[in-house]
Amino acid sequence: MKKNFKNILSIILIITIAMVTVIGCAKRDADSFVSIFADVEETAESMTEDTDDSTVEPTNETTSEDIGRQSAEYATNSGSVIITPSSGAGGAVVINPSTAATTPAQTNPIETAPEVTTTIDSGTVSETTSERETITVSTTTQRPTTISAPTTTQKPTTTPAPTTTQRQTTTQKPTTQRPTTTKQTTTPAPTTTAPTTTAVSDAPLADTPVEMFEYVVNPDMTVSITGVTNKAIKEVKIPAKILNYKVKSIDMYAFNGCGNLTRIEIPLGVTNIGHYAFWGCSSLTSVMIPTSMKSIGNYAFSDCVSLAWIDLPPNITSIGQQAFLGCSSMTTLTIPSGIKYIDDNTFADCTNFITIEIPTSVTSIGENAFGGCSNLKNIKIPTSVTNISKNAFVGCTSLESIRIPTSITMLNENTFNGCSNLSKIEIPGTVTFIDETAFTGCSKLSTIHVVAGSYAETWAREHGYAVAHYTP
Repeated sequence: MKKNFKNILSIILIITIAMVTVIGCAKRDADSFVSIFADVEETAESMTEDTDDSTVEPTNETTSEDIGRQSAEYATNSGSVIITPSSGAGGAVVINPSTAATTPAQTNPIETAPEVTTTIDSGTVSETTSERETITVSTTTQRPTTISAPTTTQKPTTTPAPTTTQRQTTTQKPTTQRPTTTKQTTTPAPTTTAPTTTAVSDAPLADTPVEMFEYVVNPDMTVSITGVTNKAIKEVKIPAKILNYKVKSIDMYAFNGCGNLTRIEIPLGVTNIGHYAFWGCSSLTSVMIPTSMKSIGNYAFSDCVSLAWIDLPPNITSIGQQAFLGCSSMTTLTIPSGIKYIDDNTFADCTNFITIEIPTSVTSIGENAFGGCSNLKNIKIPTSVTNISKNAFVGCTSLESIRIPTSITMLNENTFNGCSNLSKIEIPGTVTFIDETAFTGCSKLSTIHVVAGSYAETWAREHGYAVAHYTP
């Protein structure tokens, strides 16, 4: 009885060792499982041989076959191995690898296997466990689960766009600093410069080759002159057509900086001269403008100091700011009858102007419009003008007399400041405001002609002027 009990304990110990080994080596190859269980079988047989060959008496206690059967069922359920009792004597146990062992069973994580020491001496089996560990074994056969590799979100890589250097297809505009006009607000020195005369040639101009021009074809199938290939050119006759397209305009800066240019002839059909088109052409003496011309841009002829004569046709309806600023050689100019507004600084510093006739189409005179015209002696303002801006005639040191039309209601600041030779002025009764600085620096003005009982009379007396009555 005792021997049978020892055999049962040995079998239980062997089964325990086998199960621990199987669990610890679950991930190894099937060949490794076979080798391990073969060693366990040899150990079981050797232990069985050491026992006496006695007949096992039947008993109601749990037999080795029951234990083997239970172990086999446990192993089958665990999906690892099949353990069956051997029919041999002594109740030896045969441990056969299961065909399912080739497929790794899905088990729960196993903590560190306990260290087991087994001693077999004269049929006595003792088991020493140095550390008890909890081993959890899955009792359900699961299909291997494929663990997907972690998905890494790759940061988008931005490929910098290639840098393309665009070729310049238009003519680069000159970098000459634009002129700045400072409106004179102080009394200038009462000096008069004698007008100078620049000789103008009447000889016909030869045709200028098309190759000398830079131009663009507009959407309306017309041509705009944008420049010339030779800035040293002296005379220019612009053709009426280029590539069989009519020339319609002279673009901004087209002839800017052509310091040697003396004469230019613009053909019939051209309607517009752009901003700065002839700015700084210091040698330019004459310009022939066609009757088709309608507008002249800002600074178009600014600082053309040699320009002595220019004929502005009546169809022109717009002249830009400072269009003739600093044209110090011009002595006279007829403003076209289509002009409604004389813009700011349009004729400023035209120091050789002697007389100017303003047409009845003009309704307003801009700031500093005739400022610095030091030789201007006579100017007639029509009744169509309703506004005279500040500084309009500042520094006109040669101006001797002027009559304010009845359409004017106020004289703004510095209107006639620095007109040192102004000795006579007539102010109508329609004027209701006169700025304190309107006649500053008019050293020869002692008597103001006014309408009796008007605002102008009161203002003149308050500011120390003598009063003379007149009838407008």
